[in-house]
Amino acid sequence: MSETERDGAPDPLRAAAQNNAGVAYLLTSRIGQAREKFTAAERLWAKTAAHIEAADLPLAGRSSAFHLHLAMHHQEAFAALPRQRYARMCAAALTITKLNAHLALRASGGRRKLDAADHGAIAALSEAFGERCAEIAILQDAFDDATGGTAASRAYAAYQAKSAYPNARQPRNERGLGADVHAAAHLTALVHPGLLPNARMSAQTLREL
Repeated sequence: MSETERDGAPDPLRAAAQNNAGVAYLLTSRIGQAREKFTAAERLWAKTAAHIEAADLPLAGRSSAFHLHLAMHHQEAFAALPRQRYARMCAAALTITKLNAHLALRASGGRRKLDAADHGAIAALSEAFGERCAEIAILQDAFDDATGGTAASRAYAAYQAKSAYPNARQPRNERGLGADVHAAAHLTALVHPGLLPNARMSAQTLREL
């Protein structure tokens, strides 16, 4: 059993770490290692998403007796809210990982096209992080500027600020797997193709989405 599959448990923080290790390899042209890390990250994010679908998620503490009463009498509805939020986070992190993996594949000379699910990259990011998130800014700049100009620099500054405090927008009383998913999704790094050795080819890859 590999280190990414210990105990068979979902591990979103390890998923983020595997993706980010892949990014480091990709930026230093170690393409084979990068692809291995992205594959491991995709597997871990998929496992986490599947676990969330079936998990018995604890209800978060309520702010008043009224809300507590509602939660106790409508447990399925209240449990569905965090489940949906965590699912969106997983989908966004998996989307980022697949985008990185696609850049690595192109960098190694492959020609495989993204599948249909990857065409919703911006939508998946928007649903999880909001339409003005740093990840979308990076993608939009990549479409417009293959080399990564001023807009990319601003986007990465915002990205760095967010990653420094991944729990800043975390709902109160969130804990356990939910807290890990929230932090890990925000820590999952997206590569601007302009940072890669062959920036022009990488930017063209993103335009195909």
